[in-house]
Amino acid sequence: MSAEEPKVKTCLWFNGCAEEAVKLYTSLIPDSKVLFAHKGPNGSVTITEFLLAGTPYQALNYPTEAKFTTACSIQVMTKDQEETDRLWGSLTADGGAEGMCGWLTDRFGLSWQIVPTALPKYVGGSDAEGAARAMSAMHQMKKIEIARLESAYNGGAADAPSTKPKSALEDLGRIRRKAVPSNNNRLRGFEGRCFPCTVSGMKML
Repeated sequence: MSAEEPKVKTCLWFNGCAEEAVKLYTSLIPDSKVLFAHKGPNGSVTITEFLLAGTPYQALNYPTEAKFTTACSIQVMTKDQEETDRLWGSLTADGGAEGMCGWLTDRFGLSWQIVPTALPKYVGGSDAEGAARAMSAMHQMKKIEIARLESAYNGGAADAPSTKPKSALEDLGRIRRKAVPSNNNRLRGFEGRCFPCTVSGMKML
């Protein structure tokens, strides 16, 4: 391992579409680029080293029956609604699938979490009842909408839960299972998943 090579990176195994996937990903996220592409004897790219927002990844491009699942996802923190909308639209286009609460699956089968940086401010805010309303509003969303979170936190009646839990943390226990169509294998695994990891791992008072 050279001094410049990262000690840890994530390897993504694609079934023949790695070059197309990497091109899409690096075009969408700032500070992203292809570092190296190795071609096999037939001239096709077999291994690609690339960065997403400065984080190292490797893409393998070999035939495989292995599939991506929602157990592994890439989380992108977005600065505003415009960036959230742009990434959500691009990653769900051409055969991608929307999940609940900021989760999606792109057309290559890879799962993503598109999470506005403003989200913890509302679902983990100091106003426990406001945070509970914001959490309840988020449970109804696919793409995260910052304005709806803010409205719910500040008392927006349309997004208020029917009951008032003591805290936003208590509201996590009220998550209801989301029905997933039996014929949509790309969304299978989203059952019961109704908050981004950024939310589930944070301390809420």
